[in-house]
Amino acid sequence: MTSPEQPRRLVAAGPLRILITVVAATAVLSGCDLGRPQSFTGRSNSFCSDALTTIAKLAAPDTPRRQMQYAMDRFAALDKTVSELTDSSLPSGETGRLLRERWLRPARADLSVGRGRLQDLQRAVAAGDAGRAGQMFALAREVGRAGVDVGLLTRTSLRDCARLFAAPASAPPRLSIRRGFCERWHRNRGKLAFRLRTVTA
Repeated sequence: MTSPEQPRRLVAAGPLRILITVVAATAVLSGCDLGRPQSFTGRSNSFCSDALTTIAKLAAPDTPRRQMQYAMDRFAALDKTVSELTDSSLPSGETGRLLRERWLRPARADLSVGRGRLQDLQRAVAAGDAGRAGQMFALAREVGRAGVDVGLLTRTSLRDCARLFAAPASAPPRLSIRRGFCERWHRNRGKLAFRLRTVTA
């Protein structure tokens, strides 16, 4: 037989059970960023990988207007990533201090400077000055990298972040077929002349 107190206990248990469930779920979710790794290294590489993917999908900056759009979208992706990394808990001790001083602080400072470069690029594009726009774009696409210790990122296994903040490798100059043939001709004509003399001697 149910006692008069039992219904009250059952009624109270309902909200209490819900509260316990919510608290437990919050405790579990507070340690992760919904789908991201829980470790600092994994989480940071995940943030940087997202930015690399976003930048890789941008349209080629082959006109002044596309240069401006590329620079702005790259800036937005990098700024978002640095904000996420800044809000993420750094490792304790010396490693955390070095990452803060040689990575996040320089990146944030250079992003602040970069806003002015983007404005200069926008003004050059609006004025129709393609030469000036090209110069400003070259500066704008480096925003966020100045002062960042990429070697430190590599040593701490932040390889995706090292890729994101490293200076891009300069592409070798593209030669036309005719120019390439002429350069090879001038480079090797001495050897060819020597062989011809040897054959006719």
